[in-house]
Amino acid sequence: MLNGFTLRLALIFLALLPSGLLAGFFIASFRHRLGRDLVTLALGLGVISAFVAIAAELGLQYLLSLTPAGASTLWSSFREASVIAAVPEESIKFLLLTTIIRRHEDCDSGGDLFCAAVLIGLGFAAVENLLYLIDSGSHWLSIGLARSTLAVPGHAIFGIMMGHGLAMAWRRAVDPAERYKWQVLALLCPVVAHTLYDFPLMAINAVGQPTAGLLNNPLLYLQLGVLVLAAVIAWFVARQELVRIYTTRQDLDQPTRRALLPWRLVGGLMILGALGCIGFAAWMMAHGKPLGLLLALPSIYPLAFGCIMQMRPPKASLAAVAQA
Repeated sequence: MLNGFTLRLALIFLALLPSGLLAGFFIASFRHRLGRDLVTLALGLGVISAFVAIAAELGLQYLLSLTPAGASTLWSSFREASVIAAVPEESIKFLLLTTIIRRHEDCDSGGDLFCAAVLIGLGFAAVENLLYLIDSGSHWLSIGLARSTLAVPGHAIFGIMMGHGLAMAWRRAVDPAERYKWQVLALLCPVVAHTLYDFPLMAINAVGQPTAGLLNNPLLYLQLGVLVLAAVIAWFVARQELVRIYTTRQDLDQPTRRALLPWRLVGGLMILGALGCIGFAAWMMAHGKPLGLLLALPSIYPLAFGCIMQMRPPKASLAAVAQA
């Protein structure tokens, strides 16, 4: 048994580790462009956004509690996932990015906005994770592992979507219509993705369905589809932004191979672990244990980020930059 002090240290470590690992990779990839001040500011704003979002969510919960009851469980879960969770959280991050990060003297490229958006999401996730674990009681380990593989990388993915949209708006600044379109997408895409991530989980929890009956619940397969689609989008977008460091003049400050090597090793371990879990899940299902599907769900995001950490610029791109 862990004593009180040791347990608190374990909770803090477990809460901060996943955000720290992902943040470390993006900082290593972008640190030559961002600079220490902008990195620190983005992480700090992520922490601040978490507390502002909590206050906003409590206020929204109070206002919605004043409305007449009688809504269905699915509608209530959707309303909670969208109005109470996704909209305030992503809107606060968006406002901090566009009003503070965008105007910072060190922010001079779309790549800066992209990475800052991811770091704000990870700062937010670290605080949220810590608060969940403090309130988890005897289930701290299972909750911590589940959130480390789902919720934390989920916030990073929302940041990837938002950051890419704002980066594209920066690069399309000469065309007002294009800039506005990408700004709208920068807010809309993470809100939709966040809502679709939270809704199945909240609905299943609200119904209180036994684990044995989950495999007959379409919400579980909606959750699976959302995770897979979000992971593919994150990989595709992150590749565009990370490779852009090497292929455009304004983002030419390149991370060294030595700086990225540890993160490639970490990513390799994440891939191996995720594939091992997916393989074991497939074995369970092949032997008449369909609950193995539940083991595969938390493996999707680690697999995606493991692949992102393995990214290298195409040789053709490097050759083009060397000749420019």
